[in-house]
Amino acid sequence: MKNLTALFISLLFLLSVSGCNVQDFEQPSIENYGMVGVMGFDVAEDGYMNVTVTLPQPEMDAETKVQKYTTTVKSPHRAIMEASTKSEKLLSTAQLRVILFSEEFAKEVGVWEVLENLYRDPRVGTNSFIAVVKGSTEELLSGEYKDKPNINRYLNQLLKPTTITAFSPFTTIHHFIRHVTSQVSDALAPYIEKTGDSIQITKVALFKGSKMVSTIEREEAKIIESIKRNRKTSDISYEIQEDGRGSGEEAVLVLNFIRSKRDVKTNGDPVNPEIHVYLYIAGSVVDYTGDYNLDVEGERHILEDKLSKEIEAKLSDSIQQFQELGIDPLALGDYFRMKDRGEWSKEYWNDIFSRAEITVHVEPRITSTGTIY
Repeated sequence: MKNLTALFISLLFLLSVSGCNVQDFEQPSIENYGMVGVMGFDVAEDGYMNVTVTLPQPEMDAETKVQKYTTTVKSPHRAIMEASTKSEKLLSTAQLRVILFSEEFAKEVGVWEVLENLYRDPRVGTNSFIAVVKGSTEELLSGEYKDKPNINRYLNQLLKPTTITAFSPFTTIHHFIRHVTSQVSDALAPYIEKTGDSIQITKVALFKGSKMVSTIEREEAKIIESIKRNRKTSDISYEIQEDGRGSGEEAVLVLNFIRSKRDVKTNGDPVNPEIHVYLYIAGSVVDYTGDYNLDVEGERHILEDKLSKEIEAKLSDSIQQFQELGIDPLALGDYFRMKDRGEWSKEYWNDIFSRAEITVHVEPRITSTGTIY
């Protein structure tokens, strides 16, 4: 009987102790979490990185709209842990929406290790946006942007695909990693910079593997996206030389409500590779500063022909740049692989692409000239 009593007392003691431990280590309430919205990565010395995180300011009467912490660490999650020691909140990546890399970091270090670590975190959403920053990400995140929402909302809204920017989901962490690991294509990302009291998407960054190698202009990126898939795209603007008409100065032509269709043909020969790209564009004129009368069918066709030559020239220059860099952001490897029965790899395709004879044909069509004509 005494043994049973002693056992009962021991069990009560253990339950009381374990109950206290559970209470001590229970999960904090939602009010105790600080939701990181943006992470920025800059180069530091000796293999370290400077990581800047921003999160909403919970105090209504605080002077700043967001809280910002910068730490020097070797991994992104270590940055979250270190920043938590400086905040009254337990920081979490559950609301991470934007991941920024300085141009120096993207070129010298590469983005793969950071993205791989964040991607394996189940709390980080696959639709978090990626961008490359001119200069320092810490400086950009520390800037004052008058008449703009807090930096978390501002960047998230800026990097979302719209009818003006036309950046597709390849800017998300999921699509970026898919292109980096693909055997037929390479990744792109928006290139942003601070301009006065605003942040602007000025270019598009080109990646070879996980490292940034160059940039292209936004108009070039729009045409590239049209080649990658049949789609509606945003407004395009081109300057066209109108020799023999009026002053002969360059005229600006802007098309919107654009629909595009592409066709790619290859010979599938890895020794003498040939690729032919056909792009068909249809859109309405909203701006035109030249001298051609768009109400006259013949003159409208002349303008379409000039626009065709202008787009073809720029696209050919871009493709030549891609071949020299050994990258394929056009994803032309998808078409070539259908006919090639060789053992396929990214290195195999990069070699073929760099040697390929690539021709482009662009056929624009003006579907409407507005209510005046």
